[in-house]
Amino acid sequence: MTKVDFIKEMERKSDYSIALVAEIGADIEKLNEYPSTVLNNKLEEVNIKIDYAREQWINVDALDKQLLDFRVVYFEKNIDRKIRDIREKWDSFSTDLTRIESEYTVLQREEWIDHEKLAKQVDKLKMEVKRGQLLLKVKDIAQSDWTSIYNLEDIQWEYLSLKDKWVDVDEIEEILFEI
Repeated sequence: MTKVDFIKEMERKSDYSIALVAEIGADIEKLNEYPSTVLNNKLEEVNIKIDYAREQWINVDALDKQLLDFRVVYFEKNIDRKIRDIREKWDSFSTDLTRIESEYTVLQREEWIDHEKLAKQVDKLKMEVKRGQLLLKVKDIAQSDWTSIYNLEDIQWEYLSLKDKWVDVDEIEEILFEI
């Protein structure tokens, strides 16, 4: 290989590297436009491109950080959405935390994120689930004319536990005072 051929090859690789980095950056920017059903596939696609770029010795640390930031923001939005779902309607779908817990497990392995903030978000979600479960129990007691399978001692313990953790229990208190 002559010196001229080597220079042309390096220019070609440089142009390709610039184009690949731009493509990955554009993909990361467009992630917000995808519905959640397609997003995981798109995230995987971007991760594959980043891995390929690394194999080509292209520095994509900044893009990897951007993608991680997006995943953290998306995770926090999912938690907020799940809390809203739980408050609006209570069913097995709204309280299924499997997807959120699996994403949380993945994010815990990352180094460049605020793990304490994420742990607080997940704890907040879990407390909301517990609050919802307690609310259902209290409503059951209130509507059952004392034939409920739940007893007030257990409910009182759960209620005080949630109140000690600064969970909003106003609605539960209102029903308990009516009993």
